[in-house]
This record gives sequence, C-alpha cells and structure tokens, in this order.
Amino acid sequence: MRSRVFALPATLTLCCVLTGCSGLATAEQKSIYHDDARIARGFDTYTVVDSRGSLFDRHLGELTGLETWLQLSVPEEGGTFRVDYDVTVQAGDFKIVFVDGKNVDVVCEGTGVGSRTFTLEPGDYALKAVGTHAGADIELELQASEGVTAVDPDGPLGDPRDVELEPLEDNA
Repeated sequence: MRSRVFALPATLTLCCVLTGCSGLATAEQKSIYHDDARIARGFDTYTVVDSRGSLFDRHLGELTGLETWLQLSVPEEGGTFRVDYDVTVQAGDFKIVFVDGKNVDVVCEGTGVGSRTFTLEPGDYALKAVGTHAGADIELELQASEGVTAVDPDGPLGDPRDVELEPLEDNA
C-alpha cells in the first residue's frame, strides 16, 4: 500500500519531466500562427520559455502563441515607422508582424535580415511576435518619424513603459 502512495506522485513527476515545458502551450496558442484574424485582435496568448534580453536584442528559447512587443500611436498628421531586423530561427515557426487593428503585415518570417518601412495613417498599431515552438535570436532597430510614440506593453513588473525610438533617417 505504501509503495502505491509514492508511485502516483513519482509517475506524475516523471511525466512532467519527460514532456518538459513545451507541453504547457494551449491548443489556441499552437493554432494562432496562420490565423490573421486572431493575430489582429488586441490580446496576447503565449507560452514562452527562456526569454532573455530587450526589445532590441532578444533570445527566445521557445515561443508558442502571440506576444505584443510594441504598441505605437500615430498623431493626426500621420507618420512613418521603420523596422530593421536580423532574425535567426533555430527551431519551429516564427514571424514578426505589424498590425493596424484589422490588417496583419508580415515584417519577417523565419530566418532573415532586412528592413520594412510603413507609412502610417493616424491611429494605433502594434508590432507582434508569433511562434509555434519557435526558438530564435532577434535583433531589431526601430525608427519613427517625429510624433510617433511607442510603448512596451509588458515593461518591468508587467507595467507599460515608454520606448524611445530612433529618429527616422532620411534616405533622400
């Protein structure tokens, strides 16, 4: 009888160890990768393991789901936002998207180096990461025209914090 009492907790512990943390992701988080309508919605749902660094230089051990990295507000006169990226994906599927409330524009999918510039109407926008068991190293340089403001929605202690973007370089 006594061995049965210890067998159940030992079995449960062994199952948790063997499945690892990747077993924590929900079915919704796993299925959001190809669903632009759900990506465009204003809420996050993700499981992340071993996330280190900052908005500009980040390592993800594993991301499954959708995480908002930056929220932008564009003034009445409109503005411009530029994303320079260097992304190396070690595992799974990973993309960075730019969302205007209804539309989802892929900035980078998979491993890549490049740049995207967006001409923006007044309003609110978001830069989001979407992954399915994605391990990645990400370097970003973010620039915006004068008047465009940015907030990290998940700053220290979960509180939003202002993000200072680089001034937009004039390539003329």
